[in-house]
Amino acid sequence: MRPAYKDWRYHLKVAIWGALVGIALLAVGVTFQGNWAEFLHNWRVPLGYSAAFGVIWGLAFFEVLVVPLSALGPVLRRYPKPVNYILTAMAGIALGGSAAALASFTSASMPGVKITFPLPVMAVIILDAALAAAIAIVMAMFATAHARQAELGASAMQMQAQVLQAQINPHFFFNTLNTINSMVESQPAVAKDLIARLSDLFRYTLASAQAPMTEIAQEFVFIENYLTIERARYGERLRIRLPDPDSLPAVKLPGLILQPLIENAVRYGVAPCVDGGEVEVTVEERGQTIDIITRNTVCEEMMPRDLSPEVVFKPGHALAITLNRLRFVYGPPSNFRIERENGRWVRVTLTIPRRTA
Repeated sequence: MRPAYKDWRYHLKVAIWGALVGIALLAVGVTFQGNWAEFLHNWRVPLGYSAAFGVIWGLAFFEVLVVPLSALGPVLRRYPKPVNYILTAMAGIALGGSAAALASFTSASMPGVKITFPLPVMAVIILDAALAAAIAIVMAMFATAHARQAELGASAMQMQAQVLQAQINPHFFFNTLNTINSMVESQPAVAKDLIARLSDLFRYTLASAQAPMTEIAQEFVFIENYLTIERARYGERLRIRLPDPDSLPAVKLPGLILQPLIENAVRYGVAPCVDGGEVEVTVEERGQTIDIITRNTVCEEMMPRDLSPEVVFKPGHALAITLNRLRFVYGPPSNFRIERENGRWVRVTLTIPRRTA
């Protein structure tokens, strides 16, 4: 849905309300002066001028102040709140002054109308132009610094994605090769399928190190390949539940963002337990945010006692890298929670804002 200020009907409403406000102010003025008889004798001219003044001032402030500020809103929100407030106030002062100067100049140009100002209209316009130029210079400096910071942050995120890729390769690769080797003669079809899945898996990891974002459906294809390979290793000890691919929302997320969660679920939840365990991944849509929930069973003796952020998000560890990537890509709307559930489950919830693919 496009913003209201881009709809011509909204501008028409502003003009109509401006005319009505102008007429209402005229009525208030006539009432206070108590000269309704004189007004009714010659009502057309003051009524027309009042409506015209209301339209001019209403549209001037809407077009010159409201529309630019609405368009600048998404840009200004990228800055910290104090900077955002200062820049918004500066832009509002410049734009508001420009709107007032424009409306005053237009009103004073109407035939039969004489308006006096503390300063000449041109002086007001020149002051507003100078102030707007100063604000433009300040905002350009902030924008340049912000772009540089974003560039450095993107490079850091790419390096962290490469770190995740490197963490996957060694132990998982050799364990998978051993599993495939044990099946080549006894279950050749399964071995062939595992080789194909392993190829797809590493193709995706290489692509994720280069592309910052990927569709959630592709991420879940990766998760399915990963867990299918692990199930070939653990057999019936690993029980998997994944969402229907057709039910996934059309959103994008950083590639490999779920891999550390799935790896931890298998390594610490399933592998140590004699009876194995369950790994379940669900996706829940909540208005403007989406929760990606990973749940896994844990043996009683392996249940983590301390899930505080200081313990879970140790610098350099995969979960800390995941948290940093979330914060960089999404900012405050994102969230990362780890909690115990029902005494034998660990639940990890990633919350991301909805962004269409």
